[in-house]
Amino acid sequence: MASAASITSIFVKVLEGLCQGVGFERVVRCLVNRDRVSYTGRIALGMDASLL
Repeated sequence: MASAASITSIFVKVLEGLCQGVGFERVVRCLVNRDRVSYTGRIALGMDASLL
């Protein structure tokens, strides 16, 4: 916590923790659009994450 980190690197660390610590096969960080109708995946990690 002593050094600065980008928000993206923090989210990647959280997703890595979910994959490795909790045991999920894959995780995705999504954003909802302004109308709150659909989601867009931004960061994906895990098995076959590129297909997400």
